[in-house]
Amino acid sequence: MNLLEWAVLYIKNKDLLSKKLVNLEVREKSVVCEFKDYKMSCFVEQDLADINLDKIRKGNIIVVCLNKKANVKFLAENWSKFILNPLFKIIFSNPVINDKWIICPYTHDKITEEAALKPGLISLFGSVEPVS
Repeated sequence: MNLLEWAVLYIKNKDLLSKKLVNLEVREKSVVCEFKDYKMSCFVEQDLADINLDKIRKGNIIVVCLNKKANVKFLAENWSKFILNPLFKIIFSNPVINDKWIICPYTHDKITEEAALKPGLISLFGSVEPVS
């Protein structure tokens, strides 16, 4: 299963109980979702560095990327660019084993000391088998 397929299944499964998903449009590298009370965009890139950071500044945005050390390193190095949107989340996925970890940088930044950021991210990364 590729990462885009995994993201679509994740979104649909997340909605199983609430049943608020009205429309889901799959594009080349994204999924646009309309729920009863909000809209959400999900950008899918294997490498976090390929994300256009301007696209994540406003709105309910999710980025799905592979659980790779390079992606965690990119997040740590560019942390200040990821913490601007309170509704933004990143899902680090291993679609082969259907596992993931999720971070909301805005919220995480409020509760984490700067010195603990990188070790904390590495710890979260280690909770899911990495993708090579």
